[in-house]
Amino acid sequence: FLIILKKTEHMVVNNIVNVRTASINELWKKVNMPTSDTRREKLPPRCNRLWFCQTFLGRDDVETDGASPIMSHVEKLNMYDPLALLCCVPAYREAHFRMETVTVNGVPQSVVGLSQDQTGIVDPEVLCAELFSLFRLAFLRSLQNICKRRVAMQRTSMDF
Repeated sequence: FLIILKKTEHMVVNNIVNVRTASINELWKKVNMPTSDTRREKLPPRCNRLWFCQTFLGRDDVETDGASPIMSHVEKLNMYDPLALLCCVPAYREAHFRMETVTVNGVPQSVVGLSQDQTGIVDPEVLCAELFSLFRLAFLRSLQNICKRRVAMQRTSMDF
């Protein structure tokens, strides 16, 4: 998905890909450290090499060490921020998410995804297509705005 978006050569997309790559590689290093290692920071013990491989690589292990870059092996990424943003828009929330109510300290909370099996996503393929369309539209619109500004600046500079 990010590879497809990167073809737009948009500076925001490039930044997203670079940041995502750096964070995935950093997480890879941490999951390969002993659970007692303070460099893991707040990463829980359950987040180990096996968890990483199953979550991001779609398999149980990979033939590379914990210090090597891992992004080329990544098969899937969880895009939590865009999903959280869509949950904030009632029309998208109603179309794509199945909300559950959980009471925390006596206060009811709406939650999406109680477990790996109960993701709270109505149709993952439709949601993915919707996200892709929204990203593409946003990037294309911003490119159009950049082009309009450049044309306006060229016209202004010709006036002198």
